Amino acid sequence: MIPGWTYVSNGGFDIYEDNEDGLVPAQGSYYVSFGHDGTNGGSLTQTFATAPGRTYTVSYFVAEQQGDDPTQDMQAILTNGAQQLTADNTALPSVFQHGKSISFTASGTSATIEFLDATPAGGGGSSNLALDGVAVSSSVGGVPEPTSWLLLIMGIGMAGAGLRTRRTAPLIA
Repeated sequence: MIPGWTYVSNGGFDIYEDNEDGLVPAQGSYYVSFGHDGTNGGSLTQTFATAPGRTYTVSYFVAEQQGDDPTQDMQAILTNGAQQLTADNTALPSVFQHGKSISFTASGTSATIEFLDATPAGGGGSSNLALDGVAVSSSVGGVPEPTSWLLLIMGIGMAGAGLRTRRTAPLIA
């Protein structure tokens, strides 16, 4: 088992080491492989805490571990309250793709990310999906707090007052 993750089995999953089966991990020394032997429907799921109104980005790396089957499909499904966002990852190369992500503004105190083998039934042949480097980051958005506005206005006021009282020195010829 992978701590913090729930796995729904359909074909099994494995944790592979660096360059095992010819695939180099995107981060660290290991990656997860699932969707084995033409099966579909297996998934890895994790629920994480969020703060309402804050913007989050779930980023990840994905690849096709073995084979070369364009029907192989991994969906990243993010559930945020009643909102559901899906990113399809099809026709995957045999190296990890960078820059895959889903961004959202939290509507509650938790969200769930699921990585689902959505390969059509009978597709995928001997291909496996590979997942690595799943990370959640957040940024604070919205309106600045009143104290931030006060400091900004005071700073601009002091700078303006300093410019107004500054005298110019006479030029010496």
